[in-house]
Amino acid sequence: MKKIFNKEFLPELISFLYSKGFSGFEIDKAVQCIRNISTSKPFFSIELKSINILSHMMETSDHPHVYGESSIFYFNAFYNANNIFPIPRIYYIKEQNLFKMRNIYEAIGKKTMDMPVYNHQNFCNLFAKDFENIIKKFNNSFNKKDYAFNQIFESRRLATNVEEGMRFFLDKCILCGSEDIGFTTTTIDDHEAFLLGITLCNSCCQKALESGSGVLAYISKELNFPIRFETKELTEKEILDNGKFIIESALKCEITKVVSDKREIHGKRKSGFEIIFRLGSSTDYAYMIKNPENAQVARFDSADHHRSRIPFGPDHFHPEPNKKNGFVESSFLYGLPSMDIKSIIKVIEEREKEYIK
Repeated sequence: MKKIFNKEFLPELISFLYSKGFSGFEIDKAVQCIRNISTSKPFFSIELKSINILSHMMETSDHPHVYGESSIFYFNAFYNANNIFPIPRIYYIKEQNLFKMRNIYEAIGKKTMDMPVYNHQNFCNLFAKDFENIIKKFNNSFNKKDYAFNQIFESRRLATNVEEGMRFFLDKCILCGSEDIGFTTTTIDDHEAFLLGITLCNSCCQKALESGSGVLAYISKELNFPIRFETKELTEKEILDNGKFIIESALKCEITKVVSDKREIHGKRKSGFEIIFRLGSSTDYAYMIKNPENAQVARFDSADHHRSRIPFGPDHFHPEPNKKNGFVESSFLYGLPSMDIKSIIKVIEEREKEYIK
């Protein structure tokens, strides 16, 4: 994966679990649900939001300590590697101000009485020297078990503006505890979108999809877990406005026609190529590309009639839409132009080059 996790999400999760009375040991167990660990460091570190949470995490940590580097001191709640998570987890607060450092010591209290202070060499001695091989072996083993999520992530990273991905791996449904599990994905769009994989049983997954509020909002409500960003579904007008903006700005088209009852937007590029967006919903859309002779030369759509021909659907791509029973492949698109623009631009530019030749 290009990026493994969202740095802002985990401190929020830890703060929530702390507020609900989970022990430091239980919070660390939750963090161990993350898979696909970065090989750049021999430990997995999370900066905490408060001294109280740090103190709480230190109570059950295996090796609380202070690490000093370049006049900055890191107060670390250190949890050992194990067979579930092959590198240590470090929950920390860093401080350079001596007065504030004193406040941290006072807040942690007795936990600091015998807490060692490490320099760089001492700190490095805490970790396995061959950590990269350990992590690679672990990731390879897990990737075989989680092939589907990894394939979806990589495909959406290449096809859309998804840039980050994370899966929480549990052996039971996160909502009802059923062991008859699969997983679902939900996407957080914040310019560079974030794909989140969540373990759910089929029943809870269906309820989440039918809720109308989105998978993440449904799970948040059921678990009483606050999320700090908007999760509402876009209105028909918002989707249409999104399409108009993308056609004009990103695709450099002049809008030639809008057919409101069909929710269609027609735009023309300087090359003479026409782009047509039909934006019914995220499950009922099409992006059509026509050359200057008005021949359709490519199409993305969501019609659910190729289940036997594509591994992931129903969203798919027709590279030669005028051929009967022509080749079709999974597109991994969302049905929202601002999310799908990477694939749309790529295909338009390819067809324009082919037309010029």
